[in-house]
Amino acid sequence: MTMPNEALQVLLLLDAQTSVKIDDLKDRQNQPLLPHERHERKLLLLSQYGASPPPPEGTRGPFDWPGLSRAVERLVDQARRDADAAKDHPLEVYLAGRAPLPLFVHAGQKLSKFIGRQVVLNPVRGGPLWEAYPMTDPAPLEGAPFFDVISGLTPSPAGGRVALVVSTLGAPVSDDSITRFMESNGAKLAGIVEIRTSAPGDVTPANAPQVALELSRTLSRIPGHYPRAEGFVLFIAAPAQVAFMVGRALNPNIFADVWLTHYAAPHYEFALSLPFRDVGLRVVPQGDEQRHVQLAVLNQIEQGIAQVKQSLLAEDLSARLSPTQREPWLSQLRDIEVLPEPKNDGFDLSLLRREISVGRGLLAALAGQSDEVQRRFGQLLFLHEAYHHQDQNLRSSNYHDVGRAAVALEEVDFYADAFSLSTLVKWDLREGALSAPGEVAARTMAWIDASLSGIEAFDRFEQPGGPIENLSERRLRRYLIWHLQRERAQGLLGPMDVDLLFRDRLIVELAPLSGYLDRRFEKQVRGPLTDTELIVSLDGRLVRQGRQGGSFDPVALVDAVRRYDRAALGRAMHFIVEQHQAALLPWRNG
Repeated sequence: MTMPNEALQVLLLLDAQTSVKIDDLKDRQNQPLLPHERHERKLLLLSQYGASPPPPEGTRGPFDWPGLSRAVERLVDQARRDADAAKDHPLEVYLAGRAPLPLFVHAGQKLSKFIGRQVVLNPVRGGPLWEAYPMTDPAPLEGAPFFDVISGLTPSPAGGRVALVVSTLGAPVSDDSITRFMESNGAKLAGIVEIRTSAPGDVTPANAPQVALELSRTLSRIPGHYPRAEGFVLFIAAPAQVAFMVGRALNPNIFADVWLTHYAAPHYEFALSLPFRDVGLRVVPQGDEQRHVQLAVLNQIEQGIAQVKQSLLAEDLSARLSPTQREPWLSQLRDIEVLPEPKNDGFDLSLLRREISVGRGLLAALAGQSDEVQRRFGQLLFLHEAYHHQDQNLRSSNYHDVGRAAVALEEVDFYADAFSLSTLVKWDLREGALSAPGEVAARTMAWIDASLSGIEAFDRFEQPGGPIENLSERRLRRYLIWHLQRERAQGLLGPMDVDLLFRDRLIVELAPLSGYLDRRFEKQVRGPLTDTELIVSLDGRLVRQGRQGGSFDPVALVDAVRRYDRAALGRAMHFIVEQHQAALLPWRNG
């Protein structure tokens, strides 16, 4: 017979802000909070499962919320594996740490499916002593409710998001803070439900089960009162043990979309969404069938590159290369061979080895595209990478982590894109003996379409089944730049204008945008704001366009990029070119 002291103890430490050690977890009598008697103790730290290093001590962030959320998922998944491996023993789960409240909410929802005793350990008034708050112990006979102010639980047909406020501070969260958060995140407020105390409330080890029961009962009623709500937004002004209770009460079957907020004085900021949906990098498929598909794509890319090597002439090359550079450049290009088997995941061109390696990840990303797009994108990438290596000094010795220098990388990428597109458009026009304005415009747009299809292919592969969830600002700018370039191409008058289209540095961005910093401290886009505008710079000349009636709405462009809506982006960029022809079509100015 299994005895009580034969329990498996799993201690989860959320060390997202500062480190915590088992020896720190002592009660008011300076005694260890975890029972010494046990079958086994597993210690799992968030920092061991991919969490970013905490921000500098004394600061409030920024936090890498997606990275931290993913680490919580991995942490609890490991706890489940440990529990399954010791299923003959009772399970006791202890959660402690110094971390932002959204992580305690996330852990609460994730752990709500566990069978076993759960206890949250939290410092007494900030420490150094701690207390144990049982979550799953039976609640005592109910007396006076802990939360004595509950408002907003009235049936409503409103759409938008419902603000859920949970507070033990004895005062409401200001409506202004809620409204400001909603506006800055592009959400409509459907209503506010408050669950709070009328005076500062003290959650203790003794009343913790009762508090958890009240939260579970009240929160479960809310979705039924807002049947048309698009989702919920959670604002918590309470200690970590209450945040964990709220997470346990957010049943994902009825709370299908909850935004968690983090208070970064003086405002609330978006932290993460529950239920958690991992949109990290996709694993490249393996197996005989996948290999056959990938080799078929490789064959199309190889054919396209061979065609360019055989027939590209010095006169086709972009004006960015001087006449004396062109023949040596072409000679070096013709010596490069495509390896017959995929290697690694990306695309690697080595001038020293005179070879191109096309990776499995690239081949898998392009697998759904037409043969023509595969050939054209291979040709574009071939010239893009050759220009990187030969003329931009982007080599194996300095490419590693250059993506962290977003402005510099955008600069070299733009010119490499412009070089490859202008070269291949001129090559295509010469090969087809095309020179009429309509023909020039159509061929140029087709090449830009192929480039956009390749860019989209990577996002569809990495984030399959829907819109682009993880959208960096620089990725957004790249889409906007080439959609605008496509519309500018409609105004080409002849082959001589192709170099002019691709000559000058073009920057297209939306500003301001709501966002957050990821684990690499790169800004990811959450969404537009009500005053978001489209800003264009072409060779240092500024174009600025806000919303104009029903003709142009910059706020809609982020969603159009996320949904790969080329028609909507084309209409928007056509409006911009029509409104600002003098700035955007300089070859028509005489």
